[in-house]
Amino acid sequence: MPTLYFSKKAVKSGIPMSYGADTLAASRRQACFVDRILKGTRPSDLPVEQPARVELVINQKTARALGLNVPEGLLASCSNSRSMSVGSPEQPSQTD
Repeated sequence: MPTLYFSKKAVKSGIPMSYGADTLAASRRQACFVDRILKGTRPSDLPVEQPARVELVINQKTARALGLNVPEGLLASCSNSRSMSVGSPEQPSQTD
């Protein structure tokens, strides 16, 4: 059964597709919050933030193996790398 996941690491291991926050960018934002807390800001005074960037990752090799046709429009919103398409419409990225 085709699955959608939130982490591109899962796609590298064979999940057909993921769509979720850029975990590296989210980790950097978390570090900023930790810094502010350590400098004395109360956690309740910190704003709640939405992810600034999301990534769409498609494992084309897995999709082909499952007999799925990935629409060109969906692939166009990713930048291609190896057997996977990785990126977001706002800022394309490359896989390792």
